[in-house]
Amino acid sequence: MKTLTDGAGFLGDNLAPTSVEDGTSALQAEIFRRDDEAWDVNALTDKAVKEMARLLWFDAERERVSLSHFVAPYAYPISDLHREAAVTHILSWLRKQNIFSMGLYGKWRYMWSDIAYYSGAEATEEIREQVYHE
Repeated sequence: MKTLTDGAGFLGDNLAPTSVEDGTSALQAEIFRRDDEAWDVNALTDKAVKEMARLLWFDAERERVSLSHFVAPYAYPISDLHREAAVTHILSWLRKQNIFSMGLYGKWRYMWSDIAYYSGAEATEEIREQVYHE
């Protein structure tokens, strides 16, 4: 696959030097499904490659160098109507144990990296005030 970047770092520029050959890029796709859905990993992989080629304007048959897939049996949980109450209960219990949650996983919600950082800074202030009384 030829480099799909204009020099602005769109694809391939953030990889370790040994990850891809010079002048090439790497693409990754995540395909989500429910446990009760029938699926064919090869068909899903082929469709993902064709769709990425269509969207990113490359010839999948001519420019693809290699292809692999990985099936993660447990990936992202899918929320239900009870999620918000459950998270509130869990975070409340943790706080009563002097466990300070922060960041993407600690707050149990999606957030950008800068917000995750500030979440840690806020937790630091909370710890100083509540644990060390500073």
